[in-house]
Amino acid sequence: MTVEIIILDYLQTNGYGGLYNDEGCGCGISYFMPCDNQLDDIRDCKPGYRVKNKDGNWITQSDPPEEVAALLKVPSTEVIFTNVGGFEVVQKGTDNDS
Repeated sequence: MTVEIIILDYLQTNGYGGLYNDEGCGCGISYFMPCDNQLDDIRDCKPGYRVKNKDGNWITQSDPPEEVAALLKVPSTEVIFTNVGGFEVVQKGTDNDS
C-alpha cells in the first residue's frame, strides 16, 4: 500500500473530492497528485471539496459546496459522499438507512 492509496482512501471515506493548498494549487480524485507525489509539492496539501467556481471550472477548496453545507445542518438528512467528490442525500428514517 502506498501513501497515495492511503490518502485517496481517506479522502473518499470522508467525503472529500481532492487536495488543495493555500497557494492556489488543487487536484481532484480523478486527476490526483499531478505533482508526482513530490514531498515539497504535497507537504502543505489539505483535504478539500470539489466545487465549480463562478467561471464554471472545477476547483478544490476547504468548504463544502453550499448545497451540501445546508444539508449537513438538517437533522433528518444524511449526506453520503461518492468516490468522485459528489454526494447523495438520504432522509433518515427511510428504507435507505443502514
